[in-house]
Amino acid sequence: ENSTTLRVGLEEIKERFEVVNIRNYYNTCLANLLCQRYVEVLVVLAGGGLEEPFVAELRLEEAAFYEARLSSAGHLNDIKKGFRTMYEKSGIDGDSVEYLATYALQLPKVTHSLTIFRRHLARRFGSTVVAWRKAFGNRPTVNFQKFVEVCRSLNNRDHIVEHWLELDPTLSGCVSLFDLDAEAVILLAKINMRFRALVPEGENQDAETIFRHLTRGLALQRPGEILALEFRNVLRPLGFTQVEAERIFNYLDGLGGCRHHPPATINLSDFAWLLRLPALVNLSPAFLGKAGDNTDLARLSRRHEEPQPAAKGTRALSPPAAL
Repeated sequence: ENSTTLRVGLEEIKERFEVVNIRNYYNTCLANLLCQRYVEVLVVLAGGGLEEPFVAELRLEEAAFYEARLSSAGHLNDIKKGFRTMYEKSGIDGDSVEYLATYALQLPKVTHSLTIFRRHLARRFGSTVVAWRKAFGNRPTVNFQKFVEVCRSLNNRDHIVEHWLELDPTLSGCVSLFDLDAEAVILLAKINMRFRALVPEGENQDAETIFRHLTRGLALQRPGEILALEFRNVLRPLGFTQVEAERIFNYLDGLGGCRHHPPATINLSDFAWLLRLPALVNLSPAFLGKAGDNTDLARLSRRHEEPQPAAKGTRALSPPAAL
């Protein structure tokens, strides 16, 4: 019923079970938007007729916080249903939207040290994406050993374990590019689909073909390369803002970072890497599609097509960005 009882219960659990991990959500660095306060304990359950051991989650919560969570459940359901109604009209899976809304509300805020680590990567390599390509080996996932090697190469040794636990909250033992920078992956997935949709049916969707269609009618200052200003100009008809175009350019510039000398460019090798993005990250769940349904990707790829004529007396708008 109070913190003393909670502590006694935690000690008893530690004595009776094999404890895998303990997360104390009373800690301010793990605070979320719902202001929940509890202790999460992961334990191994074995025997008792179980065919194989498995990890179970135990939640220790004071009575006051438990009652507050129950009383606010109705309001939380209203919020989830509101998001579901908003996005289902776009063909997005409603169950996925509700899950994501709950996840976002319960997600602890990003710690200051992890924010500094991401900025360090961006300063060194130009962006977290290029850091993944150059330092982390451009693999679908990396293990803790590789993560330690990269952190040590950056002289970032003080918070290696803390960074890893924050990037791998499910204790899967690996970290992906999506874990490192989810916003970057979503934006790259959008541009990936837009670029593929530029190629007419029957043509190969390779880097050379996409580059040719993208730069058609554009006099490039450097043949085979696109400068930042040129890239912003070619992305504008595809529905991307100037800020989004600059971010995408930094993500694709494989020679970015503190050691690069301007002017920055992206070339065919950067386009080829973008086309291989689905081999690094499963993009369909990133767009909240239903299981086994890839129609959301096709829908996204067609969003850059010529918009419908504006109604009389209204101003035509550029195509909206997905999600």
